[in-house]
Amino acid sequence: MATLLDKNSEYSRALTILEEHLEAIAISWGKREKCRAYQMISRIYRNNNDFAQSNVYCERQLSVAKKTNNLESETSALHVLGYNYGRMGDYGKAMAYLGQALAIASELGGDRIGLTVVHETLHTFYQLVTTSTK
Repeated sequence: MATLLDKNSEYSRALTILEEHLEAIAISWGKREKCRAYQMISRIYRNNNDFAQSNVYCERQLSVAKKTNNLESETSALHVLGYNYGRMGDYGKAMAYLGQALAIASELGGDRIGLTVVHETLHTFYQLVTTSTK
């Protein structure tokens, strides 16, 4: 129990630091690093099963990624949005986001942005959808 409380305290402290310094990160390191900060915040929420709050930061990451033409970050945000919606039981949105992520990942080629992971997540949720409708 103490370990869990310590872990939650660490997450909370990390979130506070990241959220307080987002603008400084963007000014000092650029918008691409702001994408990474949003990604880290989203991951913290996702690891705590707060998928709705994780999506808030994924949407912000996606917005900055599109403005900066950062296709790798865009793909990552779309993948996580798809994963989160799948975990929340909204398989339609999950499939839509994962499909977008897969399309961009395929365009970029190679597996540097996790084409395999996106494909596997899409396949997993597809199986859940098809078995739940039978």
